[in-house]
Amino acid sequence: MSRRLLTVAALLLLTAPVWAQGPANRAGTERNTATRLKGGLEGTGVVQYDPGSPADSFHKNGPNYSGGYYGNIFDTRNGVPLSPGTITGVSWYQGNLGNYPTSALIDFGPPNGSITTQLALFGPVPLTFNAIGAAVPANGPKFVGLALGFDAFGSVGARSASTNGQGFHAVQRNWPGSTGTALPGENIMIRIAGTVIVPVELMEFDVE
Repeated sequence: MSRRLLTVAALLLLTAPVWAQGPANRAGTERNTATRLKGGLEGTGVVQYDPGSPADSFHKNGPNYSGGYYGNIFDTRNGVPLSPGTITGVSWYQGNLGNYPTSALIDFGPPNGSITTQLALFGPVPLTFNAIGAAVPANGPKFVGLALGFDAFGSVGARSASTNGQGFHAVQRNWPGSTGTALPGENIMIRIAGTVIVPVELMEFDVE
């Protein structure tokens, strides 16, 4: 191996811990590539409240970040409370891409209160379901939503219907994340997967 290749390999080893770190409460430099899902989200271990595409409406941020976050409170699946576990994947129906088509945020937080985890996204595909992997503890009801203000992400789909009679779970949180307001009669087209199902099941994403 040449000296130049050895130097590059050494640099990669030294910087690996930095790439492994997640972003801070506000978006860091780490980017997670969004993957377009083939035929939507399928498999076991998936919690979805929307019945699928097409979207009935789209939510986007208003002036001065007045929209905030749009997502669902994930607390049950087909009427059964979720098990404490880990969210290992997130899928959402991307609307238009806005002014900055390559960046967005997924926010994992409690129904109200401080934001706990944010993952920066790269390259969502519009008008289809996208997915990313995650590793977020979920020991109780969890808000999972899109931050549609930072970087002018665009919009996310919503349905005025539910699947399997699960009712409506949509919530809009303000930009600081401290206040959540229910959106009656809506489910945001966001789904989670992981070890949060009773009985515990692992996710299976069918991706291209």
